[in-house]
Amino acid sequence: MIFVIFISIVIGQISGDFVRDLKSKTSLEIQKQAAEDVINRLIPEFTDRLEIFIDPKLKTNTFKLFKRNGSKLKIYGYDGVSACKGFNYYLKYFLNGHISWDGNNLDHIGIVDWPDVSITSTSKSKFIYYQNVCTWGYSFTWWTWKDWRKHIDWMALMGINLSLAPIQEEIWFRVYKQIGLTEEEILDHFSGPAFLPWFKLRTRRLQWMNMCKGWNENPNEYRMMLEQLTNNSKKP
Repeated sequence: MIFVIFISIVIGQISGDFVRDLKSKTSLEIQKQAAEDVINRLIPEFTDRLEIFIDPKLKTNTFKLFKRNGSKLKIYGYDGVSACKGFNYYLKYFLNGHISWDGNNLDHIGIVDWPDVSITSTSKSKFIYYQNVCTWGYSFTWWTWKDWRKHIDWMALMGINLSLAPIQEEIWFRVYKQIGLTEEEILDHFSGPAFLPWFKLRTRRLQWMNMCKGWNENPNEYRMMLEQLTNNSKKP
């Protein structure tokens, strides 16, 4: 995605200075390419109508939009996420387009004029947070990489730059193995995928199904998910 900070539920234990001073290690070139890729997946026929520039000299979480007299739409973003958010702002408020989890309304954007614009917008908060433990049981449990890529794009377009850490169970699984627990003991410790919210909230009932072997074992998908999350300047 783009500038997401993976952070566990124990965020309260992290010092304010540390969180405030976090900066992306993703290069400006990769952030620019990632933002262009997000937009290209959304409207591949019309990417020649715009240009993206990543400018860390802008205020944190700022985007600027500029278009005059038939020129290309120029999008300046503090980072990749800000640039994507700027595009979505233009799409929504100037082209009457709409994107959502369930579907998009974009069919008309190729037959309408793209209006001139000159606007600067800065988020009041440094971090735009999204998700809680419940979404991992209700919505994400059986998602594939195709679902995740679309959703990570959506997160970028909404300006989200702070997300609950994904694939935590795989990290815990490896740690538990290193300290000597057997695979059977570890699987018995975790709840089934659909009950992970209750497991993390420590409200699970013992008779609820345990984790099945293989559910959380897809290193390829993890790699692709993490790459897309960080390329736009999300912070792992």
